[in-house]
Amino acid sequence: MGDIDFPQLLIAFAILISSLTFHEAAHAWTANRLGDPTARMLGRLSLNPAVHVDVIGTIAFPLIAMLTGFPLIGWAKPVPVDMRNLQHPRRVFAIVAAVGPVSNLILTAFGAAVTQAQAAQAIVGNLQRGYDARHHAAVPCRQLFGLLVGQVRPGVGEQDD
Repeated sequence: MGDIDFPQLLIAFAILISSLTFHEAAHAWTANRLGDPTARMLGRLSLNPAVHVDVIGTIAFPLIAMLTGFPLIGWAKPVPVDMRNLQHPRRVFAIVAAVGPVSNLILTAFGAAVTQAQAAQAIVGNLQRGYDARHHAAVPCRQLFGLLVGQVRPGVGEQDD
């Protein structure tokens, strides 16, 4: 238990809660747009995680998995869909069902883009810091070289670039 990285655990848990919420809200939004107001009428058309949380699937299982190293498994309360409200029940229900995984792919692409942007920013920052370090290391080297060849006297006319 001593080697648990609690900040990392909290970040992973927040990402899980957010992605489950987005997934279920996507189902609810799509069902509502395609004719079934059931989820909206029950308050499930929301990005508020509290309305989607399943105590076992959203909190207990993920925390146990994160603390023990087991594969992360989690779920939220399923969004209710009344197929009687749909004009073409089989087709529309298939669309509503597919939107959840599609929302996961969208979040994955967004997360990858953010990670890529952070990596690119870090690379640029490292290159800039590397340039600054080389530049600042070069000044004393030039001064030392000048001293060795007799071009510069210490304390006279020295200037940092």
